Amino acid sequence: MKTIKVIITIIVLLCCSNAYAYYMYPYDFCVDGIYYQYGYDKYGDKIKGVVYVCSNGSPTAYSGVIEIPEKVEYNGKTLLVGGVKFNAFQGCVLDKVIFPPSIDAISGFCDASVSEVVIPEGPSAIDYLAFNNCKNLKKLHLPDSIKEIGSQSFDGSDIEEINLENVEAVYGYAFANTAIKEVNIDNLTYNILGAGAFENCINLESIAIPETITEMGEYVFAGCKNLKSIILPETITVIGYSAFEDCKNLNSITLPETITVIGYSAFAGCENLTSIEIPNIIDMPQWAFAGCKKLSQINFPETLETIGGNAFIGTQLVDIEFPASLKHIGDYAFSELNSLQSVKFGKNLTTIGNSAFDYCENLSKVDMSEVCPDDSYESRKGVIFGDKCFFQCTSLNEISLPEKTGRVGYRAFDYTLIETLDLPKDMSQFGNWDDLEPAICTLPKLKSFTFPVQCFRRQYVDLVPTDGPFFIADFTESEELENIVVKLMDPTSYQLKHTTFNSETYEKATLRVPVGTAHLYRKREGWKKFKNIVEDPTITGEYLVGIEEVFTTDNSLNAYYRNGQIRFESDSCAKVEVYDLTGKLVMQIISDNGVVDASDLEAGIYVARIATSSDIATLKFHTQ
Repeated sequence: MKTIKVIITIIVLLCCSNAYAYYMYPYDFCVDGIYYQYGYDKYGDKIKGVVYVCSNGSPTAYSGVIEIPEKVEYNGKTLLVGGVKFNAFQGCVLDKVIFPPSIDAISGFCDASVSEVVIPEGPSAIDYLAFNNCKNLKKLHLPDSIKEIGSQSFDGSDIEEINLENVEAVYGYAFANTAIKEVNIDNLTYNILGAGAFENCINLESIAIPETITEMGEYVFAGCKNLKSIILPETITVIGYSAFEDCKNLNSITLPETITVIGYSAFAGCENLTSIEIPNIIDMPQWAFAGCKKLSQINFPETLETIGGNAFIGTQLVDIEFPASLKHIGDYAFSELNSLQSVKFGKNLTTIGNSAFDYCENLSKVDMSEVCPDDSYESRKGVIFGDKCFFQCTSLNEISLPEKTGRVGYRAFDYTLIETLDLPKDMSQFGNWDDLEPAICTLPKLKSFTFPVQCFRRQYVDLVPTDGPFFIADFTESEELENIVVKLMDPTSYQLKHTTFNSETYEKATLRVPVGTAHLYRKREGWKKFKNIVEDPTITGEYLVGIEEVFTTDNSLNAYYRNGQIRFESDSCAKVEVYDLTGKLVMQIISDNGVVDASDLEAGIYVARIATSSDIATLKFHTQ
């Protein structure tokens, strides 16, 4: 057994010792220095009378000039040479190879060093990997019979000149990483220009795409650093992801109106692209124009609904006006644009992603006057301002939030020059929600702040209620606060102990409250720290609205009301609160069986809030 193991080890080492890692392809016979294999069909049966040129497994199998015959005599039979195995000349150093017309496809030069290849009329294709990584092949003349250029056929080669006038299909990465300078693909009939077909062709300066093409594959011209212009026909519908990424000298491209899909990073890194007209697409993908350093103007189509994350990071956009159709702006979409001065949002905006406009240091105007999301399911929560969405916009001094605002994220406006932050009354979340970390409000010029009543949260620890809903924020760095407006009619149930202000704020700022409530604020922990509590007749007092269906219709517990009982599905205890339409809490109970007796409620409309350790649901119901 030990001897067998030693023999196996030696065989493995011998097979792996070759730097080219060749497979040990067997040959059936050799005639005049050329190795042949019998041909086999897809079922493994020998094809009568046909052989293929192959290798003996060594990079020295062939050298100098090789002329492949159309027929070969062996063992008393005349055999047709029908093809060349893909690795026949792999690693060989060759001066010239001449093919016969009997060959069905040109192949065999992967990793070979060959200076000249002669192809007669007859072969129909350049096979996959045919000239892959051939460093000495500069020119190649294709006969009219060649109709297809296979995948990776010239990838990594030094081909500079090749005629493609009669080629009908170019497949994936066919000319990637080559030195090709000019391309004529006017006669392509296959509708897809293969993925990466011309990726990293750094000498390619221009190209015209024929009307037969409907789809540009991913990476098709990525890294073509000297590509300056490209003409796209009106037939194009799809531009694949990273199709023109890092085309650093591309300064002109017209996107036809027929385009419906643009892939992510499609134009990322096109440093000389100054402007572009976007066709009627619905989604602008992630990283679409990231790193386009000279892009200063863009007209968004009226169909656009989504702008993906990082889509315009690193551009030079100055003024942006979004169409009414736009709903979502992704994370970091316009981050760190020091050139940006103004932004105007359209009617249907629902989401501004995390850090979407952070560090736009010259952004001074944000116009949301037309924002008014409809009542569709998608926009029922109101506009969502993501975490740090305008963070460090150090020139922004004014922003008016839409009346229908659902959430203002963590540090959304920190380090801006905003003087007034009037948070809409129905806004449901300010800062963090899932933990007790405060919303940081570092607004050095903030003079007036209005508490959004709905943002007072309920926190349950093991379903044991705290001493009332609370607001949690840190205003210690907002040293210029003068007016703080609170509209709660009954502050005795609502805590401020998790919210901190600068000591000067407690001493000098005015806490403005509804008429008839000042004495309640002076008694409640947190509120009573303010030395100046003033009843303001212009403030309309509010109760904390318990009807949370205003911003959520979550019914994850399958709750329902029937015959005087609130019922829901839960394997754990639940905290159940019932509110009337004024927002007054009329019932609260802990249930351990999914049933709450509500038969004592007067006739009317109520909202129940059901909270377990893992779920929260609201239920609107009628009693008679």
